[in-house]
Amino acid sequence: MGTIGLASIASHLLLESPTPLIGAVLIAAVFLALSALQARGTSRRGLAVGALAALVAAPLLWLLAATITTERERVMARTMQLLDLTVPIQLPALEGLIKADAEFVSHVGRECFDRARMLGILKRNLEAHRVSAHDVRSLAAQVISDSEAESWLEVRTSFADGSPVGSGPVPSSWQLTWGRRGSGEPWQITRVRCMRLMRVACNCTLW
Repeated sequence: MGTIGLASIASHLLLESPTPLIGAVLIAAVFLALSALQARGTSRRGLAVGALAALVAAPLLWLLAATITTERERVMARTMQLLDLTVPIQLPALEGLIKADAEFVSHVGRECFDRARMLGILKRNLEAHRVSAHDVRSLAAQVISDSEAESWLEVRTSFADGSPVGSGPVPSSWQLTWGRRGSGEPWQITRVRCMRLMRVACNCTLW
């Protein structure tokens, strides 16, 4: 496993999902405290110090996780922001989120159209179909490097009364590729890949 993979796992356990780690530290503190009660002399003192250190470490781990946002969490937040900007559609903000040279591709990776046409089709379909809400059923992300990341989401889209497609919901799944110029810069979409729409594999003629 590469360095990036190990760092990602460590970041996830320590900063994104620290509950199991904190639970293990607290269990260790209880075990050390009970052992200290039964021990004598120097051993008892060492076990007591260990129990105290574990008790201090648990809230520090929680505080660390609460105050630090990982790049994977930032990518997931940007993915949710994308959905928020489509209901109602906010084109200026979407243009800032999607890179000028971004592309829309089919489920097999075939390029369908560029950002300008992508935004035009998005605006037309959202307004014509009267999209009212997106229900995210699953969301995941992976940071590949300092300048590239991916996110995957499954969504069920609902529509307002009077929509030509009915009230829905309509399921769809997507893969988004993100890029940035360097560490500290905001993530922007470089590629939108439609995987499935209404349980049908996406292709360029679907739009």
